[in-house]
Amino acid sequence: MSLLPSAETKQPIPPLVYTPLDTARLDTRLFELFPGSRDDALRGSLRTVDLKTNPDYDAVSYVWGDPCPCFDLIIDGQLLQIGESLAKALIAMRLHNDSRILWVDAICINQQDLAERGHQVRLMPNIFSAAQTVRVWLDVHVDLEGPAIQATKRLKLQSKDLAKVFPRDFKWHIARQPDILIRDRSRDFWDPLYRIFEAPYWERVWTQQELFRARNLEFHFPTGTLGPSPLLAFEEAAHYAQLNSQGHRDNANLAQAGRYFPRLYGRALFSSLYNGFVISRYGAAPGHFDRPSLLPLFLKTADLKTKDPRDRVFGIIGLAHDCRGRNTITADYGCTLVQTYSKVIIHYFQTHGSLDFLCHEHTAHLQRSFASHSGHELSLPTWLPSPEKRSQLMTGDDLTASRHASGTGVNRSLGIGMKNHVSLFVHGIHCDTLTAVVPPEPNLATTPIPKWRRALEKAYDARGDGAASAGSIWTDPAFHSLLEYWAPVAEGWAASYGKANPTTREFKRMIMHLLLTIERGGSLDLTLDDIGVKAQMFGWNIPEHAEADICTAQMLKLCVTGGVFVYTQRSRLGIMQLCCQGCPAMPGDEVWVLFDCSMPMILRPRRTGEAVRYSVIGPADIPGLMNGEACRGLEPDGSPGPEYEGSEPVEIELI
Repeated sequence: MSLLPSAETKQPIPPLVYTPLDTARLDTRLFELFPGSRDDALRGSLRTVDLKTNPDYDAVSYVWGDPCPCFDLIIDGQLLQIGESLAKALIAMRLHNDSRILWVDAICINQQDLAERGHQVRLMPNIFSAAQTVRVWLDVHVDLEGPAIQATKRLKLQSKDLAKVFPRDFKWHIARQPDILIRDRSRDFWDPLYRIFEAPYWERVWTQQELFRARNLEFHFPTGTLGPSPLLAFEEAAHYAQLNSQGHRDNANLAQAGRYFPRLYGRALFSSLYNGFVISRYGAAPGHFDRPSLLPLFLKTADLKTKDPRDRVFGIIGLAHDCRGRNTITADYGCTLVQTYSKVIIHYFQTHGSLDFLCHEHTAHLQRSFASHSGHELSLPTWLPSPEKRSQLMTGDDLTASRHASGTGVNRSLGIGMKNHVSLFVHGIHCDTLTAVVPPEPNLATTPIPKWRRALEKAYDARGDGAASAGSIWTDPAFHSLLEYWAPVAEGWAASYGKANPTTREFKRMIMHLLLTIERGGSLDLTLDDIGVKAQMFGWNIPEHAEADICTAQMLKLCVTGGVFVYTQRSRLGIMQLCCQGCPAMPGDEVWVLFDCSMPMILRPRRTGEAVRYSVIGPADIPGLMNGEACRGLEPDGSPGPEYEGSEPVEIELI
């Protein structure tokens, strides 16, 4: 196709001047793309409409790409320059003999007007939901009549009701031939579909909302158009093939499945494209999907790309079920990045009445500073989870979900306060102080077992005023309490492998046997990861009598992966996930129970004169503080009752 401007467009043409929209109404613009052949200049017209009148139009979903070079678009005799990606999309979507009514962000929004831009961004969920068809531009050259596309009709799917998602595309499912598995064909056979899913389109923040809010879909390629079912069928089958292989010990099968999904393209917000369509349209099926709320969706955008990081909020509001009908966040590009991210937290507390946004961990090394959209470096508050920190909420974790009640039960009217979107004011109780963190390395599971064992025993012996103590950490009630806390993990592991569920006493005996085996074997560098994973992955020749130690290592690894032991002044023993690898927990950090927060928090005091402010290090699982023990005796308003024996509840400032 040719993108060179025609002779007519070389004449001096005035630039496009937008007529202002009424931002108090549901006004938007629609673009009429005039008909033409592939080599004709792109021409069209703009008109303002009220979405309440239910106008007929299609919406265009595409990747902006590099703005240079620019190509000419003639609108009502005026000139608008557009990028190459959009120019190609319009040429592919243009009809020969009839106009096509489209909504295109780069054309229908005055990008230079921040107020209008924010107003239109707020309407985008409505715009894409109301469009007759969302037309997706994928600049990928594939044979749409080839055997790979045709074979998608026969793929064996886990969900066989794809036709319910797009009724207009039901013909793919009327006469199904005998099912085939995705592994029945080679990687080269599926290459056309593979290349489609490698397109940058699937990695952008905005295309997620545009895709999943679509009533109907049509994919446009340089070689033609395609309905959604072939792509949905392939993605769902490949996704299922990979998941189905996870339980196999045969590494060849795992590697074979992994070929089809080297990365999680198109699946950043939901487990699969199919699940994304179902969840965004119909909500969560009971017991199968979680209803997506704003904060988890926001954090999942870490795997997506955007030119403006504020769009990690604005671009997914339309998919969040807790924003529908009571959306307290408006797209305002006059706000800073920290202000925009803070709005997510305010919305979370107002919607859920909880401080559980503090209960997050980082899955990658945290860069304390990063470049903002304006090019300046800024630091995010320690209490603020974000995609840049690779934050993940911990309150849904299997290990801790059943025990989260540390600061609940106090009247939520105490609320929170915020100052300059940097300081967060909360209420809580100082319960303890850390005396040891074991090991100082990032992860118990990858630290040599003898090393962290000796460090934990040393921390126990030096507790209190530093005097040597009788007994052992392994006989201490704090260790027994931790084993009781791990009981659900041990039970779940045993059930999944068809083994008997160990009691707390048996689990303790198994751990002691594992430690003794390591000590007698003289393996100073052996880790839980070595025993529990690599032994099976690489087919180590394990004696039969060591099978019990392997099972113990696997269970223990599930309990401690990504974490460290924390020991306190009051002889409490817990596990803390390394929420901040750049600023890990250390002796002297304080243990707090914050009202309306499900987990005890490790905070670091920062003193400036007489004022004390706190950095959030992260949540910890500390038996003895997990079932509301610290709040017993408090009145509903947070004031101490006559039987309360803990520290005085106070308001503190988190930074």
